[in-house]
Amino acid sequence: MNARFPGFTRGLLVRPYERRIYLSAVGTLMVAGACGGDVDGGMETTRYPVAIRDSVGVVITEMAEPVENGIRWRVGDRPILTIGEDLQASAEYQFESINGAIRLPEGGVLVADGALLREYGEGGTHVRTWGRKGEGPGDFRFIGGVHRWGADSVVVWDRFPRRLTVFDTKGTLGRTTTRIEAPQLILRGVIGREYFVFERVINFDVNQLIANWNEREEYERLTGFIEVWDATGHPVSIIGPYPHAEYFTRKSPDRLLGLVRYSRNMITGVWGSLVIAGPNDTFELRAHRSDSELARIIRLDRPPVASGNRHRRALLEENPEDDPDIPMASTLPLFDRVIGDQFGHLWVRDYAMPGETTAAWTVFDSTGAIVTRLGMDNRLRVWEIGRDHILASQVDDLLGIESVVVLSLDRGETTYVDAPGWASVTSEPSRCGVAPL
Repeated sequence: MNARFPGFTRGLLVRPYERRIYLSAVGTLMVAGACGGDVDGGMETTRYPVAIRDSVGVVITEMAEPVENGIRWRVGDRPILTIGEDLQASAEYQFESINGAIRLPEGGVLVADGALLREYGEGGTHVRTWGRKGEGPGDFRFIGGVHRWGADSVVVWDRFPRRLTVFDTKGTLGRTTTRIEAPQLILRGVIGREYFVFERVINFDVNQLIANWNEREEYERLTGFIEVWDATGHPVSIIGPYPHAEYFTRKSPDRLLGLVRYSRNMITGVWGSLVIAGPNDTFELRAHRSDSELARIIRLDRPPVASGNRHRRALLEENPEDDPDIPMASTLPLFDRVIGDQFGHLWVRDYAMPGETTAAWTVFDSTGAIVTRLGMDNRLRVWEIGRDHILASQVDDLLGIESVVVLSLDRGETTYVDAPGWASVTSEPSRCGVAPL
């Protein structure tokens, strides 16, 4: 079990002279604009005290670390579907490098594996492979993201030709858009059928590194950017810069450049019509509109943990051959994954220490209040969260086999009410209310 789950108890973050909305610890959350903002939805129900304020058009939600896990949600202990765990299976069931997965409208699963898109039926049987490894239309070299594109299409990003390809949900090729001049990008998500959200890939110029090696600083923190493209494949905004990965340089006795241990990074995801982007040094989630303007901030009162000898020991216990002289980040990352579900929730995974088998997830509603906290296997790389399922991939610890799994998701007492753009989550009939200041 994660040592930080469920966490610490702290008071509300209160600063003088600020106009605030104070909300009951157990009750219905009513927020001005909750039914018409960037993350749409009806009223949300929270069990935690939160403070919401407006700072020059930016909605800021601040709250203490919860001592309870809120509405009881549950992820199944065992997968209800597994694809790819048998070493003796045919090639269609063996994966090399899973870079994305989505559920198709008919219930099947589409998996991005290296340069291949493989479709499986609802029961896990291989149906067809979309495209092939190559340069032509509908072919791929290295897939860097696959996502639903509206209700009837799928969009795929091929990193090296820098090409977007749109298929229908049966695998029929629609259109392609290539942008050779674009930097190396990873497709992190889409907003409706309007925008693509990319993260720039960190690259080093090898020739420049060698030429300036003796002048390099021992520590360097790189900068991260997000690019937002419109539906035609043209950039419309850049989000950032934000602090990104931390690198060290060792000049002697050997030349070595690499990530510091416990490197903190820029974390990116899509939450409804908003783009989450920012460093994971503190528990602050920054949500931007597609034009790059900051719209929301969610802050959880969780202090960073300074790295020390026990964190070095954890690294060596997991990998005895790890170089003990490689520096560590000054503090540990606080989270390492964000993903929005189709009901307006934002899921955030706590950073898990080496050797920890369970990762804690905090789920926020569309107002930024905590709905629940729950644990999942730390090996899971979650790709999609639906009403009653979680689609993920994992790597077997012993054999190194990659597989795709579908897990059941029980959302407890939560019920659903339709709202524009999202299926909102509420325990009461949907309506909007305004809390007095």
